[in-house]
Amino acid sequence: LYPFIEFYTNLVLQRMEYGVIIYSPKRESFICKNYRAEEYCSIVEFEALAKLIGTNGIQLIDKKLLDTIRSKLEETKNILRENEEGLTDLETFYTTDSCIPYARKLIDIESFTLKGFTIGNCLVFRNLLYKGLQAATKKLAPVLYKSSECLFNQYKRNIFGNQSLRNGDLLALHCGVDVDFADSPLQIVFKSIQEEDALVDLWKLLPYFFASCTFTSAMQNAIYKPSLDVFTNNAHVLIDTFITMMVLCRSTCEDDEEFDSIRRESIEKYLECASIILVRLLRINVKDLQKKLPFASLQSAVVFLDMVVNKANIPKSTLDNITPYSLMRSLYHEIYLSNMNE
Repeated sequence: LYPFIEFYTNLVLQRMEYGVIIYSPKRESFICKNYRAEEYCSIVEFEALAKLIGTNGIQLIDKKLLDTIRSKLEETKNILRENEEGLTDLETFYTTDSCIPYARKLIDIESFTLKGFTIGNCLVFRNLLYKGLQAATKKLAPVLYKSSECLFNQYKRNIFGNQSLRNGDLLALHCGVDVDFADSPLQIVFKSIQEEDALVDLWKLLPYFFASCTFTSAMQNAIYKPSLDVFTNNAHVLIDTFITMMVLCRSTCEDDEEFDSIRRESIEKYLECASIILVRLLRINVKDLQKKLPFASLQSAVVFLDMVVNKANIPKSTLDNITPYSLMRSLYHEIYLSNMNE
């Protein structure tokens, strides 16, 4: 199993690190101009891999990915702590004219986005890996798959890591069932970064921290490609990082039975803060903005928010209440026109 584990972990942690290989949700595979990534990283390939190395082999690859996520989360927690005061100020003043200066005052945001790319790549890779396992299990052991899926659907999603339900969650995961946030190994990773003193107040600042990422080079260089539904620099994997952290950082340290309240509250705060920042940037004269903040496509940064809504599976009205539909439509129109003229 060692060659497979080394090959795939190196692929995720080295080749994907700098956006050379990007993830395409439409194709459900990784793609690259100079490397045939789709020949190794697609659901079809992962199905064949699962048949070859089995569930235990998939878990060994997954363990490497989870170890990487854990280390990046620890580093991110330290960056959050350094910015706690600045984020508290941003939480207070994000609806005022001071929101942009406060957001730009935060430190090590660039460093975080690099970690965010790594976490996002690991998350989407895991998702594809287990979809491949699902396809293999359905063909080789259909009764096992249906039984584990049926058991998993008998109880409410175990988002808060209830020990009595963990065996059911693990059985479902190892058969390839889509467990969403009831992902026990991932929950354990997030619980490992919690401390004796609850970090709830710190995690509640995550939406403002992520909204400040608008001013990073990752977002400034993001260009949306409608044909593939991706950003050319792979910035869309940050969406998985943002949503997963906003949900699991809180659910693994709070004793709360309302998963939807955590998800909606965190994501809505992020959308509101990020939308206010972007709308204020759109009001600035293009030439003046390019001198201060050279966005390759500010329209693409707004599309990023629309993709967050779709990924988080929350009502479209959540974003429409903050960023008017007419504005979103005109921005999409500009992006499609620019792609037609290329």
